[in-house]
Amino acid sequence: MDGHERKQAADDAAQYKCEQSKIHLAHDKKCDHAGSIGIMPSADNGKVSWNLNLLPSDVVQVFCNASSTGLSFWYLALNLGFQSPLPSHSPVEDIFFYESLCVSSAIHDAVTHVQPDGRLVVFTDSLNTVFMFNSLAGPSGYNHLLMDTVEVILAFKIDF
Repeated sequence: MDGHERKQAADDAAQYKCEQSKIHLAHDKKCDHAGSIGIMPSADNGKVSWNLNLLPSDVVQVFCNASSTGLSFWYLALNLGFQSPLPSHSPVEDIFFYESLCVSSAIHDAVTHVQPDGRLVVFTDSLNTVFMFNSLAGPSGYNHLLMDTVEVILAFKIDF
């Protein structure tokens, strides 16, 4: 198998994973039809751009971002957004924690917008956050955030 064939086989496997998985947490621009929960950043030449490809109607899309002053997430299709200043006390005080907190907050809210057997895609510009939620393993100070997010996913019976 030459390099092109190997790449094509890997792309096909990734697309199959996207289509078959109920939950897909990945940094994969090819996975436009992610499963129930997909956390997907997209970057082009070092610039972050939101992937606004049309997804099936059962997919709820939520966009997240954190900065040095606050957190926000929004639903483009619902014309609905939320924002908050950074917490005054947090177990870890860095942008990675705030990005993760923003994604967790978005998932907490978004599960109430997902129809039964529907799907959820969370867009973020933080690859570290994608990797953390994909592996369900984070640095010290993040485990409570991860466990709480998983509890919400399970409580709303989203296949995990």
